Amino acid sequence: KCVVNVHRLTSVVTQLKTGIGLRLLYDGQGGRVYLQLGSQWRGQTLGLCGTFNGNLRDDFLHGFFCRSPAGMIEGTPQLHANAWKVSSACVAPVNLPIVDPCETNQHNAYYASQCDVLVESVFAPCHGYISPNIYQQQCRYQACRCGSSCLCTALAHYAYLCSKHGVDLNFRSQVSECGVVCLGGMQYHSCVSSCGRSCRGLANTETCSPADCAEGCACLDGSYYDDVRRRCVQLSQCHCYSMGGVSQPGEVTFTASVCVRLNVVEPDSVEEGECPEGKVYHSCREQRGGVACAPTCRNLMLNLTCPPNTLCIPGCVCPPGLVLHQGECYYPENCPCAWLGLEYLPGQVVETSCYRCVCHRGYFNCSYSPCPAVCTVYSDRHYHTFDGLEYDYQTDCQVYLLKSAGETEVSIVAQNKDCYESGIVCMKILVIHVGLTKIYFTDNSESEFEIWNAGYYTVVHFSSQDLTILWDRKTTVHIRAGPHWKGLLSGLCGNFDSVTVNDMTTSSHMEVNNAQTFGNSWALGQCESDYIVERPCERDLGRQPYAKRECALLYSDVFAPCHNVVDVAWFYRNCLTDTCNCNRGGDCECLCTSIAAYAHKCCQQGVTIHWRSPSVCREYAQLGDGPFSLVSAVFNDTMFGVNRTSSAVFPLTRERPGQLPAPGILFNFMITTGLWRNRTSRVPVVSLESAERPNYFFTVSGRSRLQLEQWSRGPEFSRRATFIQHQGLFLPGYASFEVVSQPGVFLTLTRGAARAQRYSTAEGFKTSSSFTLEDSPFVIPYRMMCEWRYQACASPCVHTCSDPDATRCQFLPPVEGCFPRCPKNMVLDEVTRRCVYSEDCEFPKTTPEVTTPTTPLATSPTTLPPTTTCAELICFNGELLFHNSSLHCRYNTAPPQCSLLGLPILINTDPCCPLWQCPCRCTVMSDLRVITFDGNNVALYDNGSYILVNLPRETIIGTVEKCPTSQVNVIAICNFYPPQSPTGGTSGLCFKKLNITTSNYRIIVNRLDRKVTVNYRPAKLPFSRHSLYVEDTGSMYLIHTPGSISIQWYHSTGIMHQNSCLPNLPGCCDGNPEDDLKLPNGTVVREVGDMMLFLQAWRVHLTDETEHTRRVGDNCTTGDCSTCLSMLTQRAFTPCHSKVPPEQFCDIMWAGDLHYKDHQCDFLAAYVAVCYTHQVCISWRRHNFCPLRCPPGKEYQPCVSTCNSRTCLNKDYYEETTCSFIREECVCRSGTILHRADSPYCVTEDRCVCTDNEGNPRAPGEVWNGSTRSCCLYKCMENGSVVAVEPDCSAVPTPLCEREGEYVLDVLEEGSCCPKKICECNMTICDSEAPPCDNGNRLVIGYSALSCCPEYRCECDPMACPPVFAPDCREDQFLVEVRGQKSCCYSYLCVCETCIEPIPSCSHGEILAVDPNTTNSCCPQYHCVCDVNQCPKSSLSCAPGLSLVETAAPGDCCPQHHCECQCEDRALPMCQLVSKQNFYRVHYDHILHVYLCSFTEKAEVCLFQGVTVLGPGQSLVQYFEGELCYTVQCLPYKDPQTGFYAMEITSVNCSQKCGSHQAYVPSTDPQVCCGSCKNISCTFTNENGTAGSSWVENCTRYDCVETAVGAVILASGVICPPFNDSECIQSGGVVQSYVDGCCKTCDDVFPTSHLCPHQVLLLSFQVTVYSCDGKCPSATIFNFNINSHARFCKCCRESGLQTRTVSLYCSRNASMVDYNFQEPLDCSCQWN
Repeated sequence: KCVVNVHRLTSVVTQLKTGIGLRLLYDGQGGRVYLQLGSQWRGQTLGLCGTFNGNLRDDFLHGFFCRSPAGMIEGTPQLHANAWKVSSACVAPVNLPIVDPCETNQHNAYYASQCDVLVESVFAPCHGYISPNIYQQQCRYQACRCGSSCLCTALAHYAYLCSKHGVDLNFRSQVSECGVVCLGGMQYHSCVSSCGRSCRGLANTETCSPADCAEGCACLDGSYYDDVRRRCVQLSQCHCYSMGGVSQPGEVTFTASVCVRLNVVEPDSVEEGECPEGKVYHSCREQRGGVACAPTCRNLMLNLTCPPNTLCIPGCVCPPGLVLHQGECYYPENCPCAWLGLEYLPGQVVETSCYRCVCHRGYFNCSYSPCPAVCTVYSDRHYHTFDGLEYDYQTDCQVYLLKSAGETEVSIVAQNKDCYESGIVCMKILVIHVGLTKIYFTDNSESEFEIWNAGYYTVVHFSSQDLTILWDRKTTVHIRAGPHWKGLLSGLCGNFDSVTVNDMTTSSHMEVNNAQTFGNSWALGQCESDYIVERPCERDLGRQPYAKRECALLYSDVFAPCHNVVDVAWFYRNCLTDTCNCNRGGDCECLCTSIAAYAHKCCQQGVTIHWRSPSVCREYAQLGDGPFSLVSAVFNDTMFGVNRTSSAVFPLTRERPGQLPAPGILFNFMITTGLWRNRTSRVPVVSLESAERPNYFFTVSGRSRLQLEQWSRGPEFSRRATFIQHQGLFLPGYASFEVVSQPGVFLTLTRGAARAQRYSTAEGFKTSSSFTLEDSPFVIPYRMMCEWRYQACASPCVHTCSDPDATRCQFLPPVEGCFPRCPKNMVLDEVTRRCVYSEDCEFPKTTPEVTTPTTPLATSPTTLPPTTTCAELICFNGELLFHNSSLHCRYNTAPPQCSLLGLPILINTDPCCPLWQCPCRCTVMSDLRVITFDGNNVALYDNGSYILVNLPRETIIGTVEKCPTSQVNVIAICNFYPPQSPTGGTSGLCFKKLNITTSNYRIIVNRLDRKVTVNYRPAKLPFSRHSLYVEDTGSMYLIHTPGSISIQWYHSTGIMHQNSCLPNLPGCCDGNPEDDLKLPNGTVVREVGDMMLFLQAWRVHLTDETEHTRRVGDNCTTGDCSTCLSMLTQRAFTPCHSKVPPEQFCDIMWAGDLHYKDHQCDFLAAYVAVCYTHQVCISWRRHNFCPLRCPPGKEYQPCVSTCNSRTCLNKDYYEETTCSFIREECVCRSGTILHRADSPYCVTEDRCVCTDNEGNPRAPGEVWNGSTRSCCLYKCMENGSVVAVEPDCSAVPTPLCEREGEYVLDVLEEGSCCPKKICECNMTICDSEAPPCDNGNRLVIGYSALSCCPEYRCECDPMACPPVFAPDCREDQFLVEVRGQKSCCYSYLCVCETCIEPIPSCSHGEILAVDPNTTNSCCPQYHCVCDVNQCPKSSLSCAPGLSLVETAAPGDCCPQHHCECQCEDRALPMCQLVSKQNFYRVHYDHILHVYLCSFTEKAEVCLFQGVTVLGPGQSLVQYFEGELCYTVQCLPYKDPQTGFYAMEITSVNCSQKCGSHQAYVPSTDPQVCCGSCKNISCTFTNENGTAGSSWVENCTRYDCVETAVGAVILASGVICPPFNDSECIQSGGVVQSYVDGCCKTCDDVFPTSHLCPHQVLLLSFQVTVYSCDGKCPSATIFNFNINSHARFCKCCRESGLQTRTVSLYCSRNASMVDYNFQEPLDCSCQWN
């Protein structure tokens, strides 16, 4: 059963999710559909979405091949889509040309420009995962088509793809046109889901997944979207959604089913009975079927049924059992098959090397077999992998197109070559390596490794490896790999595993989606390219119309036969890119290459396209015109004839026109391109080849002898067989032939002689040297047609001299090019490229001929000067004039003398008027003397960094440091130059580093350490990126910077040459050396004394400034230069005197720098370095005179001209390249070569096999340790592979260990592979144990020489005691230090002094008390306190009328007792008030026994009711009078009326009424007047309850509970499980209510005890299930007894189980079932 869940994921995206692994995301507004399938569907899908097998070759994506339901691979997307049409009423066109919507919808151009945001910073985090280029182009097309909506859809699509890589992009906040406004309290997010956040979803118990997210608006956490209110609400405000209805919160509703019938109005149709023969009328009475659902041959295999909601269209249909095809009814067995736009009859077979398909019932049944695959690379960026992936990758790096992983090492390396010096790539350099064979193609000249020529292609075929490479000698490469290579290849051509999605696997085995990232991983060296490649047509908008006009040829009728076979869309896009990119030269070449790529693809599919024309990419087969007869201009019956036997040339006279000469006479010639090619000639250079005898040419021997010779290799024959063809030179309309090898010598013909004759002004010479080229009237079957003919698609396998039967070339695929058409009795000569007889074949020689070119003979002054490149013969007024254009140049053509700058350079290409200029070169000598660009000089005298070049975006800084000891030359002293011997050295300073800083990179080149870093990271050379190139040739560093600076920095001598023209230090190449020394502020230093100022101005200032100076002298006029001149005038330096005069050099260099006078070897080295720039070789060093110390394995060699060194890497294809000037260098000794270009090792070739990880060479069989700290042994194998080997440690001796506790231990020393066995003590096997030592005691361990086990004892160590701080004692205490009985450590105590004061004695009624302030003292203070309760009772008895009275006696605790009279009945006298402050008081006189008035003063108190006395601020509380509670407060001022202090009296009524369920509780606080009411029971609206009772009212549960404040009511809602009345009734149950009618349940009429099937079970209450969790011990311990590790592990597991039973609720029928499960009783750590 398939469960389908559809819900709106966000405000933008709707999601459909099924339980069968299908997920669909639908953006209705943007028109986006994303279909996702689970892995269980891999390889089981068909349709427009492809086959889901990872292979694009049988899929549909960006115009790749598609698999149709007919079992064949369709060619175009339109054909593929038509094959999957559901309805026959839908008609879709095919082969529609791509029309750029930006051209037709100019008003949307603004929106298209917004697509550039894809390549900007907003989407930059995703560029490393997915290249944005193709999506930017798609965005432009969509935005031009429909404006802002399509723009946002395209951007959202790229953002969605990025989200699959974990890149979250919120582009809508950056692109104003795509902003989203969220209503109803929602918030936008690029990855959000409304699952679980909608009121409707709550009713359906949605199952949410974290992966279910998309862009759009959704409610925040804690709120839910309500469809009715259309906003986010709280949970309590949600409407209820059930059975399609909506209810208010709290509303009770009933649902019912409503049946709705939709009536469809039928359109006008034909009446029944009007159908053509063979069809029947369908009237749509059944509301199903009709014309829209008619079965056809095309949808027969789809097995479709008409969907229920399909609108019925009445009309004529085929009878049952028949299907429709092109308006006719067919039996299914007779249905034809469609493929590539053609139809095939049932039973027809389509067969190739890869498949065999048979047509049956409208579709093909195919069987497949392993077949080869082809990888295509063309232009500067287009790649088509073996598995069908098409992508663009642009770089100028060397990259691996192919690299094998099998037993045979196979690799193909390619590099784009800039042929126009303008960034336009016109060729690819190829290096093919198969096994031990290496083929190196560097240009489009002939190569000795060439195996086959096939049309325009050079073909290299390895039959044993089933590998073929086709190269068009330009930018196109086709690689064909046999089926056995499947899964064994890698590189830019993919891995050939029939899975396309993993083709972009990097060299580190990571799958990426960015083509630039993928391509850079296969680049050699530290060479990378940008992530984003700019599209040329968008960069150069002016180029677009031309590109679209020319590339439209691909969509024209010319290529129409191929449109259904090979999709043209990818090739059209590439054509636009290539044509727009070639905007600075080579534009036709780029266009033609791109069109030829599509034509070649069509050719491989069997479709021949004749697309070239005189106006479109015309090809010229420059292989000759003719045949012609050379007839004399005067004697028109005389022509050149050749004796076939003797090859002699003679005048052949014909008696009448059309007469056939005698047998054995040759007289027809082909005029072909000259064998000797003079590219500077302004007139045609041709050769005359016999038409009857191919490969035989008209030649001139000696001075005048003519003969016919067979072609031979070498320049000598080529020059003799080549002529300059002049037209109208002597006679108008006639041709003359001048011999190239003898300028001024022409072919002449008279009736008496045929010879070569030097020019003469005689009239007879002019007529005899003029000829008419007559077409031969005789039939020459094999010459009447062109031997070579262009064909657009043909097999290049022809009969040749080396393969007469044409059997070896059967593997060649059909290609385009010029092909020979030889007669049946002739074969093609591969050397001369002509059809010849087998006996005339010219086989290539294994050793090329070495010939010496002949020197042209000097002409006599009396004769006419010969015609040359610059000298011409011009006929003027009937006179032949000689004009030499080299004598009429507008400027001086003589090369200038450049002195210190070297040889001048040619800056134009005119051979007649060459323009020379001194090179713009700055040279830094090994002694730090700098020769500026204009020939001035300055010397660096101190270590530091100096700015050599300072451009706006480029800075070059040179660093001078002290040389290492090994770099300072130790020069032997000799007496070569008396009276002073030359010395060497440069005061210990070396030009060590070069710091090149550009806008993107910082390059540091360290010559002495041979290290190069790029952005502070070690770089692997060659490094090439952003016009920055760094290479180590083994002899020097070659550096090219973006600022057009070229640097050569020699390793051996440290001499550096910079070539450029820069207006800064040290010169500006204006020809004036006086202004070279210019300061940064523009001031020119002209005085010698200011030289230090110039150097300091261009120095990078540091804090450690030094004051070293290089002494400056004067010139030879004021100084002595005799020593200098004597050195330079020696014979060794003589060859250079004409280029660099010694007087000038001494004046500039020697006299101006006193350093050279102390370091003569430096001076001579500087002179020789300048001579080398003039290409003057000087060998001047000797082993005992100024030797150049070379590293081990190298030797000194002067006059080295090669730029690169032969190394182990290039030894198989090494070619010497000549540098612009020679140098002296340390080279590898004879028999050795350089290991690597950046390596100092010279090795024999047998040590080139392997290289370790440190870069050291290794010979076969050699074993070494690849780690300096551990053991990693490697061995070099014969095939060059390095394998890891295990060390052999069997010979290591084992010692005898005799002491107790001793064992054998393997000790592995650092850098050693085999462990050393020693005897070592192991205390873990000793029996003695260390005793525990008390605090303060230390454990003392003793050792014996006879045992490893220690001896233990405890000793007291006060120093080991923990620190104890002395306490602060009171004044009545003193400090003492004590130590325990067994303790070794001391502690401090405070001890009391002896008490001096005695304890007092108390009398009767007193008790002894201690002063509370002295209780903590050593001697507390005691005193007696009176306690009347302790006094003895009085024994006195009074007489009648007397009463016992107690009176206090001063100083006594106990009162005294006496008897007094009782006078209560006596009247008190009235005492008179004297004043407010004084008053009389009543006083009783005990003597007179009467009351008297005595005068007294009122106290400062409050007197309340004459009885209670209160002090100011005191209060009297809880004074009750009935229900009133009084509070009396004594105020701090007196009452003038009473004389006492005033009082404030307040009252509170405490007669509070408590409820019937309450009781009054008095206050227990003396400061509070009234009490409070406390609940003793609960009250409710309808009833009263007591504490602990519960009731339900309106589906709310109320509980009366007892709390600290009394009885209170707690309310909670009744939660009912979901219930469906209809399902209960349908299942035969009875709806019952419970919980006072709040909830419903279904009682079964026939109750059962089984679980409810297919229902959701819910717990009716929360159940706590216990489990075991905790940490248990585990360890691995080495056991010496078993010499291995012992392992143990315990797990936390249950100790016992108990069975529990819970009740589960069935949501569908509201029934309860019991569920049993087990839980642990206890947990413990147990063995696993």
